[in-house]
Amino acid sequence: MGQNKATLNYHGIAQSEYQADLLADYCAQVLISVSSQSSFSTTNFECLPDIEPYNGPMIGVASAFRYNPDIAWLVLACDLPYLNAETIALLVESRNPKKAATCFYNSEIESPEPLIAIYEPKVFSHLNTFVQQKNYSLRKLLLSIDVELLEIEDEIRIKNSNTPAEKEDALRFINDQS
Repeated sequence: MGQNKATLNYHGIAQSEYQADLLADYCAQVLISVSSQSSFSTTNFECLPDIEPYNGPMIGVASAFRYNPDIAWLVLACDLPYLNAETIALLVESRNPKKAATCFYNSEIESPEPLIAIYEPKVFSHLNTFVQQKNYSLRKLLLSIDVELLEIEDEIRIKNSNTPAEKEDALRFINDQS
């Protein structure tokens, strides 16, 4: 993308702030995961540095569980410009704490979507095993455990944006919706 995706402005504020605001309605505390080498900061929300230098979503989730292993973590990637409150509400309302995680099925990748998910405390041991084995794929983790898979009618809501062209597509979509 050429810049930190958390700082991109799709909704009038930085994407990290937009998503953190969405989460504030559902979470007692909102933390923004940052690489241990990152200079990223925010004034409205606390940042949680990664526990090891490999920067990726798996380490962000592992860092969250090491911060507090006794709670469920609602995890969002910062590159989800189409995400809205209704999608988060569906995830939260459909949460199954008897499973290791609750997430959406992403038909584009024919797999669970690991970066719009609720991870339960029981996933922590599996997560640690993956990290120790240097297997940093949250998708593979979800495929190896018992998860609650949710269907979503409007799949664009879980689509990410990783290139300048995808960013422009997202901006057009968001502007057309307003």
